[in-house]
Amino acid sequence: MRITIILLIIILPTQVFSQNNKITINTNKNIEFLGYIIEQGDPMGNEKSHPISVIINKYPENKNSETLLKLFNLASDINYSTLTYLMYFLPELPLAKDYSVSLELASYLGFNSETEKKNLNQMVSELNNYYHESNFDTIWNELRPYRKNITSILHENRPESKVFDQMEMFYQYKYDHYSIQPIITLWPCGFGIRDLENKRAVFVMGPLNINYDFTDQEAYINLAIHEFGHSFVNHVVLKNENLLNKTKKLFAPIKEDMTRQGYSDWKTCIIEHFVRAGEVIIRDLMGDKKQSEALLKSYTEDKKYIFLPSIVQSLKAYRLDKNLSYEAAVTASLSDLSEEMKIENE
Repeated sequence: MRITIILLIIILPTQVFSQNNKITINTNKNIEFLGYIIEQGDPMGNEKSHPISVIINKYPENKNSETLLKLFNLASDINYSTLTYLMYFLPELPLAKDYSVSLELASYLGFNSETEKKNLNQMVSELNNYYHESNFDTIWNELRPYRKNITSILHENRPESKVFDQMEMFYQYKYDHYSIQPIITLWPCGFGIRDLENKRAVFVMGPLNINYDFTDQEAYINLAIHEFGHSFVNHVVLKNENLLNKTKKLFAPIKEDMTRQGYSDWKTCIIEHFVRAGEVIIRDLMGDKKQSEALLKSYTEDKKYIFLPSIVQSLKAYRLDKNLSYEAAVTASLSDLSEEMKIENE
C-alpha cells in the first residue's frame, strides 16, 4: 500500500505537469507590432491616461508616417487573419534588408501569382522599414512589466485540461502543443493559427475588454474554445468545395450582418458557423448546458448566425450519435444544408 501511495505521489505531479506543459502562454513581438500598426489607423478608444496607452502613444508622429501610409495601401485588401498568420510565421523583426518571403509561406497565405508575391514582399519591406522608424523596440521594452502581469493573469485563469480533452475528442485531432499569445496593443479580438510544422495550435488573444483588461475568465475560456477551434475546423470545411459552391446562395440573406463582423464571403461565414457550433457542443459536453444554450441563442439571434441551430443539430447527430468522424460529420451537415435549400426552393 505504501509503495502504491509513493508511486501516485511521483506519477500524479508528472501527469499534471505534462498537461500544463502542453498549454503555454507567451508573447510574440511580431504580432504585438501588428497590433501597434492597426492601433495607429484604428485606435480602440482606451483611456489616454492609462499607463499602457501612454507607452503605446509615446511617438505620436508615427501615426502620420509616409511609410505607414504605404503599408496601409499595400495591405488594404488583406484581412486581419492573413496578416496575423504572416506575422506569426515571419522571423522576428527587424528583418534582414534582403529578406524575401519564401514561396512556401506566400503560397500558404494565398499569394500565388507573381504580382501577388511581389506586392507581398514590398509590403514586408515597408513593414520592416516602419519597424525601424517607429522605435517599436523601445515601446516593446517598456511594455515588458505589463506583459508579465497579463501573462500571469492568463496563466492563473487558463482553461482546464478538460477543455482541450473535449476539443480533441470532438474534432478527433490532437496537437502536441497549445499556445496562447496575448497581444496588448490591439482591441478585443482573437485569431486562431494552425502551425503544422510544430504540431501546434495557436490562439492570438487581444484584450477581453477595453483598457487592456484580460481578467474576464468566462470570456477567456469561450474565446479559447472558439479560436483554437479554427485550427481544427477551417481546413476540414474547406475540403468540401463542391458543397460550399452548392450552398453559397445561403449567404445572401445574412451578407450584410456577416460583412459587418468581418466575414465578407460564404466560405469564411460558413467556417464561423462550424467553429461556433463547436463552441456550443463542447460547452455542452463539458456539462455547461446553460452556457451552451446561451451561446446558441446569442449567436443565432444577436449575431445572425441563422444556420447555426441546424448545423449544431446535424453535428450532434452525425458526430456524437452516429459516431462518424468529424470530417464526415461536416460533409453530412453541409449536405443537409444543401438539401434544405432545395426543399425551400421547390
